[in-house]
Amino acid sequence: GLILSQNYWGTRFASGLYRPAVTLSYLLQHGAPMWAYHAVNLGLHLAAVLLAYRLIQRVSPRTAFWAALIWAVHPVNTEAVTNAAGRPDLLAAIAVLGGLLLYLRSGFDIVNYRWPVQRRATLLALGAVTFLGVCSKESAVVLLPLALLLGWSTRRPPDGAIWAISIPIGFMLLVRAGLSISCGMVKPFVDNPVAGAPWFIGKLTAVKVLGKLLLLWIWPATLSADYSYNQVPLWAGQWLIAWLAALLALLIIWATRRRTAAAFWVLFVFVAWLPTSNLIVTTGSIMAERFLYLPGIGLAALLVLGIQWLPSRTAFLALLAFCVLFATRTFVRNQDYRDDLTFWAATVETSPNSFKAHTQLAVEFYKRGHPQAAVAEAEEAIRILDPLPDSLDSYEPWAEFFHYYQAVGDQKRAHEIGWRVAQIFNAAPKCKRCLTPDSPPPDSAR
Repeated sequence: GLILSQNYWGTRFASGLYRPAVTLSYLLQHGAPMWAYHAVNLGLHLAAVLLAYRLIQRVSPRTAFWAALIWAVHPVNTEAVTNAAGRPDLLAAIAVLGGLLLYLRSGFDIVNYRWPVQRRATLLALGAVTFLGVCSKESAVVLLPLALLLGWSTRRPPDGAIWAISIPIGFMLLVRAGLSISCGMVKPFVDNPVAGAPWFIGKLTAVKVLGKLLLLWIWPATLSADYSYNQVPLWAGQWLIAWLAALLALLIIWATRRRTAAAFWVLFVFVAWLPTSNLIVTTGSIMAERFLYLPGIGLAALLVLGIQWLPSRTAFLALLAFCVLFATRTFVRNQDYRDDLTFWAATVETSPNSFKAHTQLAVEFYKRGHPQAAVAEAEEAIRILDPLPDSLDSYEPWAEFFHYYQAVGDQKRAHEIGWRVAQIFNAAPKCKRCLTPDSPPPDSAR
């Protein structure tokens, strides 16, 4: 009952997210060993790979095998697959891919103006899959525009199958509204600086993030689990980004004027990326590698389409090289997930300007009885956060730092940190402080 009636994070904090399908999947595994969570995630990823193969086969058959294989082993996907908490992206991707395949099967009999009996079951399945997707992650709403895109590329006019997708999405939105989940999604500036940036700067920053993600997908040498403040600075007059935005707009216009496989996959990448892009709605993160999970299918298809222009033997060797290199990088990246300390140490190394990376590494040091090391990481996080005004800062990390300085006996510094916690807490809007507006401040602020 709590899973169906509360937000994704329960009473922990106001997220404004509603993902009961994911939490129910965790409930079914409650008490299982950690390897079981990884096994389920891996199984879900393999199911998504098979669905992606079938979809690519319907759009560009010659690229299906290699594109699905490249997507299956790509290292960027580790954040969604290896991370046990990446399950929302897996379930949403399965729903979107399965929904698109069901949409292709739910053809309308134009001559008799009806769906054959066997197609009605397909429509019911399409509605159920859509509902599962949007109850797993909000970005699954992308199934609707992707279905329209698929219909456009196959010259299929919009029909009742679109309603089979739209009705579950509308129902989910009504359920969310009726549940009055907390006071809305809290989007701290320190997690996503776009949330507190002027509109124009925020949108150009989003385009810059897209460029960084595309480069990361092509060359995933340096992977990170966190890009919080100030790892990705806001746009500050780099006109190259403005040119990138113009180039992106021209590319989209070009793709909409053609009905080739390449044009479809260009639009697929853009549409699949939109829900997490910060262009339409502001999300909880400025940048994350998991945002590339679904768009990566289109990128893999485009990569294979480009390579297949080469002579057959050269193309085969190039595709094989990409698969081997990506698989090797994935194997190496998975070593960072051995334990929390290794994970956050690797994150600090690849995202040295992220306050959260240093904060979480400090937490791991403190839990293991190394307060001096925790203080050293806390100082790095403070260096990043200190210039922020109190209204944009977050009191939670400062409250953690308070305990570290007490543990090493630096009462003067602990007092300074506690005072800063109180200032930040008082400057924050009530709904950002905690779930209950009248809750007291943390101990360090008192």
